[in-house]
Amino acid sequence: MAHQIDLWGHTAPPQGLSEADRVAYLLDRFPECRDDDRLLILAYWREFDCLEIVLGDACAAFEAWFRNHATHPETIRRRRQEHQRLDGDHGHLRPGGNIIRYRRKKSHAGPVR
Repeated sequence: MAHQIDLWGHTAPPQGLSEADRVAYLLDRFPECRDDDRLLILAYWREFDCLEIVLGDACAAFEAWFRNHATHPETIRRRRQEHQRLDGDHGHLRPGGNIIRYRRKKSHAGPVR
């Protein structure tokens, strides 16, 4: 995949990529992200979601904290999923109505073509 270079000599990610293509671009450009989802998330936020603009000078400190101390996002997602599954159909931990309607519609959609 070709890298674009801006006026200051820095490489810039290609424009107009889908989310899947963005992840492929990052996996190609930063091989260390292939084995570590945290690095992949950080690279995605940095390259495509303007993390450095939002955090400014605190960006390096945030990245160090996220890599070394933050609970892994996949762990949090799995715990949410467990709670929602164990909470049953009438519990207060269920996902919102839009998600429930989407999942019901998807479950009755039939096989993927």
